[in-house]
Amino acid sequence: MATDQLLMGLGMPPMLAERLADTSGSINVAGAGSSTATAFQIRGTQFLVFINSGATTNWVALPTIGGSDNAAQIADNFVIHNGLASSATVGIPTGVTVNIGGANVTAQFTITTAKTFTGWPVSTTQWFGIVG
Repeated sequence: MATDQLLMGLGMPPMLAERLADTSGSINVAGAGSSTATAFQIRGTQFLVFINSGATTNWVALPTIGGSDNAAQIADNFVIHNGLASSATVGIPTGVTVNIGGANVTAQFTITTAKTFTGWPVSTTQWFGIVG
């Protein structure tokens, strides 16, 4: 696939080029750490994440919303799949709430083996999503 720079050179808007090129990071990641701060940090344009290796704690962290080049934008669609033989933990940035299945979660949540979280940031302090 072409890089985002090549797509922009063809006249494509920068944000669309970045989304289509997906040059922001690997899809396959290793869980790490034991908290949101020490977890593998998902980039704001890393829309598809497959956790396929990691430490015994297997943490990844959602990106912050807006305000930096590495942040998610409102209504971005993120998919995180746990391909491990054990559960993975998804850390939530400070001050952010994720609504999953009617529960408001503010610290972290678990994705069990072979399950997927699909989530959308809807403001600078709120995500909603499903795990299934």
